[in-house]
Amino acid sequence: MMGDNRYCSKDSRYWGVVPRANIRGRPLFVYYSYRPSPGGLNDCDGRTSDRPLSFITDIRWGRLGHVIR
Repeated sequence: MMGDNRYCSKDSRYWGVVPRANIRGRPLFVYYSYRPSPGGLNDCDGRTSDRPLSFITDIRWGRLGHVIR
């Protein structure tokens, strides 16, 4: 399971693999995907992006709405 790491969230890269028995369902599609900029978001220091509109300008349009099979 991967999170978006917004506001220093933790995901399986931090706390380990989720046991298969704990997974309930399957992913359907990618609803948002962006290309993170190097140095754009600071690591867990509470500061915001140095590019406030990067969540729009760095969208990976080719992945948006991609159906996962």
